[in-house]
Amino acid sequence: MHSPKSLQHLPTEILVNVLADLSLRDLHACQATCRRFASLVRSTLALQYVIELEAAGLCDGPPGPLTTAQRMQLVLQRQSMWRTLKWTRKDVVPYETENCLTYELYGRVFGQGKGDKGGATTKYITMSELPSSYLEAPRRYIIDEEQLGIPVWDFTMDPVQDLLVLIEQNDDAAAVPWRVHFRALSSFEAHPRARAATVEPILHSTHSDWEDSEFSTKVFENLVVMLFKPMVEGGSDHIFVWDWTTGRGCQPLVASGGFLDFAILSHDAIVVVGMKDDRVTLDVYTFRIPSDQRPAEDVKKQKRKPFCAASMELPEPTHSDWWNYSVGCLSNCTSRDFNVPVRPFGNSLENQILAFCFTGHPHRATMIVQAKTLLRYAARATRATGVTVAWSDWGERATRWITECCDRDWLCGTHGSRFVTLVPSPNGERPLHHRVQMLDFNPFDVRRFPAYQTPWSSTRIVDEKTVVPAGGLWKHEVAGRLPYREVTLLQPAILSGVMIDECGIVGVRADGASPVASLEIMTL
Repeated sequence: MHSPKSLQHLPTEILVNVLADLSLRDLHACQATCRRFASLVRSTLALQYVIELEAAGLCDGPPGPLTTAQRMQLVLQRQSMWRTLKWTRKDVVPYETENCLTYELYGRVFGQGKGDKGGATTKYITMSELPSSYLEAPRRYIIDEEQLGIPVWDFTMDPVQDLLVLIEQNDDAAAVPWRVHFRALSSFEAHPRARAATVEPILHSTHSDWEDSEFSTKVFENLVVMLFKPMVEGGSDHIFVWDWTTGRGCQPLVASGGFLDFAILSHDAIVVVGMKDDRVTLDVYTFRIPSDQRPAEDVKKQKRKPFCAASMELPEPTHSDWWNYSVGCLSNCTSRDFNVPVRPFGNSLENQILAFCFTGHPHRATMIVQAKTLLRYAARATRATGVTVAWSDWGERATRWITECCDRDWLCGTHGSRFVTLVPSPNGERPLHHRVQMLDFNPFDVRRFPAYQTPWSSTRIVDEKTVVPAGGLWKHEVAGRLPYREVTLLQPAILSGVMIDECGIVGVRADGASPVASLEIMTL
């Protein structure tokens, strides 16, 4: 290994290439070693871009038409706008709420599954590309029943990969009650990158009635993870993990108690909200998709199974019957680097946050935790070292509790390090008048920029602990200290929900009585 002294004699071009591979922390350490390094880091655009990119919680995207200077300008502009919520444009996109069975916001595309009145099967899917700096001519189109060709229970998508994932509903008498299809969004045909266009599940229990089954499906690059909840007596919750490009997968997880929700942490790790012995835990599972087997035709012979690297305990609940509670996980693990040169950067995996929403009427609270807190356990785990981590050992320092937000009915509430919600406006305004509030848990932003106010927004840094009183959701008082930056739009809005994606905030305006609502798109 070369010493800093020997590195000083390298030509500047080579030295810049070496330094560009370092992390932000290591670059700052290099600046402190000698004057040459300090001057080089301060004066070299490529190194300043590395610093600003990591400080923004981003990673560089694929090569494209933008120069380093242009990418640097975009990063600085984007971060400045997120700090004040000052938007470059605002658009209104209508959408129909009638007979909407499911929806998805992913990669700046909003999709809705529609069915017949009173029915549970999606007949067609409407797709709306939302205005953004990436799309000059957003379009709206319909995938009709003929193009789908199958009755659809649920769907998800990843426009970055041109991927549409469909859950096919079979007849109750069928040996396999449902199948998973991988289609191309652009053609609705089998996706060209999918080795097997259809995957069938392996269920570890049999059921006679599938009508009330629930699905939650998430995609990250070549990874598809699905939670299946049969919602019938004697049914077992399953979690399936597949590599959709090869058709290979892992042996499914089958709940001994219950799986409430899950999130993807990385290419080979997930976190599952599990319920066992009347306690709820965050279980971190790690896995490797088998690479030594043939694809889908041999799926029943696969033996590899995810194993629990760590079970993170949550506080002790006030009531032991968790069936009366609701727990949902908001997360966004976005795919990157799939021939989209107009997207110059993407979110860092470790920088993303997860929001766990707990509801036990009339009490509700949202717990924020950074993915890197959970990934630490997945990275160092082996099959012999699964651990149980007590809440007292990790909870207060690694979480933040949000108790003042309005109903969290819209699931797309996180993106990267940011969480968005609606908060009641002060001064006794009507209940429908809310303010949009964005919380940013990027630690660099919290440290680098003080609180301030603009004519349209107010910003403050929150680093003191928040406390959830005892006797509501939790038996004992619960606290969290994870620092964040809070930005609040001062102008109240009549909104029923709010979502967030890579380009901005999407407000939902609906009065519940009209079949037509609107999306208010605030774009960076």
